Amino acid sequence: MSIESLNDDGDNYYSSVLEELELEGQDFKADSWSMAVESSYLQTHRKNIIKRQDVIYELIQTELHHMRTLHIMERVFRQGMLDELQMDLCTVHAMFPCLDQLIRIHSHFLAQLLLRHNCSLQPGSYRNYTIHQLGDILLEQFSGQCADDMRKTYAEFCSRHMKAAKLYKELLARDKKFQCFIR
Repeated sequence: MSIESLNDDGDNYYSSVLEELELEGQDFKADSWSMAVESSYLQTHRKNIIKRQDVIYELIQTELHHMRTLHIMERVFRQGMLDELQMDLCTVHAMFPCLDQLIRIHSHFLAQLLLRHNCSLQPGSYRNYTIHQLGDILLEQFSGQCADDMRKTYAEFCSRHMKAAKLYKELLARDKKFQCFIR
């Protein structure tokens, strides 16, 4: 695939990447848990439980969206810059600092959330579930070694942000192939 093909073959590649990412979150397309489960199942729950499930649902949705963004950065932009533009690995890594670590951290968290969701499904149902416990997953993610890794990774990511933004602006101003790729 060449830069010129980004409008034809490239569209197919990027569409397939987006389709793959959409499949990962298809169980969380509804606006809320109370809209995702069957009405008859919803009616068996008290208001406070419904509100709690809506919050948990939103947490999972948010993590799915964050992972989607990270995967787009990885598969579309970073990989495209390496494969299509043949950019230097150091330059690409400077534009996307800590991307692999962020994906690893958030993939683990999302996997735990989705596993809890799947384990909470009612027998014979793919829509109805109630997550009764989430604290253990949150505690694992936001304390101990996981929390240290996350803190260090985000500290490094944030400390490199200005340099990455400056590099992006410089490339956008002077590199025609990069301009075409970004558009």
